[in-house]
Amino acid sequence: MTITLQIRKLVEAFRKEVIDNECPKGKCFTTCYPLSIHLDNNGFPNSIVQGHFDIITQGHYWLKLNDYDIIIDPTITQFESESNEPVVFVDKATKKYYPTPNITSRNFTESVSAWKAPFHVETRAKLPEGLISEDFNKRTVLLIILKAATLLHIEIENLKLKNKPVSKKSNFYFDNINEILVAWENIGLIKNLEQDLPKEFKTVWANAKKLLWTLDYIDSTIY
Repeated sequence: MTITLQIRKLVEAFRKEVIDNECPKGKCFTTCYPLSIHLDNNGFPNSIVQGHFDIITQGHYWLKLNDYDIIIDPTITQFESESNEPVVFVDKATKKYYPTPNITSRNFTESVSAWKAPFHVETRAKLPEGLISEDFNKRTVLLIILKAATLLHIEIENLKLKNKPVSKKSNFYFDNINEILVAWENIGLIKNLEQDLPKEFKTVWANAKKLLWTLDYIDSTIY
């Protein structure tokens, strides 16, 4: 099996598990961030790329493998939605993908903040007004985030049991996931979403609350 085919199978399975039939528009970072960790964990180190697609000026995110000239776009169907097109793009870079030049770690941190802002009032307060689009669906996006986090939790626990390496990106990712999970503004919605999440999500949520109680970040009486 070729590298491209191996990755395509991983990406398609991840996308189906996390996004399924939801429209991927505006969910490129939400999908690429955990997918990047998933591919790391499966032996395909990669980087998150910020830029734009084709002539569309709206910002976009995709992944690029570190060891191969292959890019991965799990939300390509927001631009090319014909039924005969694959639901993910996994191939050599094309002229349709334009990376933003001179990207730094600060840009990545800003992207993470924008991703977390709709679910975290302290982060939201630090960002410019109007950053969250009017058609943003908090329930849909949070469900995608929690599905991805649960999938990664299961994967990482299995890797640890086998003494296999885990993506170095995972600690920072779960720091942010934990902040989303214990934010008072999300409690009711998360409880409402539990029925649509894998049973392992209970452990993810319990771990977040336990960790942040220890650090005195939250008031345990509201849970």
